[in-house]
Amino acid sequence: MGLKFAGLRRFDAVSIRTFERLERRLGAADAGLADVVTELVARIPQARASCEGLLAGTPGIREAVAKSLHSRSRTLLAGR
Repeated sequence: MGLKFAGLRRFDAVSIRTFERLERRLGAADAGLADVVTELVARIPQARASCEGLLAGTPGIREAVAKSLHSRSRTLLAGR
């Protein structure tokens, strides 16, 4: 069972436009959620690199995490 985000249970379906719609629904058009998402996605490679040592003994998990982060980053920025 997963929590819903913007009416979706599949995070891979969430994009930058999801955050833009969320802003409008919340009446917070100047909140800059799309900019926040863009900035966070830009920080992912550095954050992942700094944590990679924690998964040194589990290369399968490390690769799966890297693949998932890359995939979700692309999905989040789709439509930008």
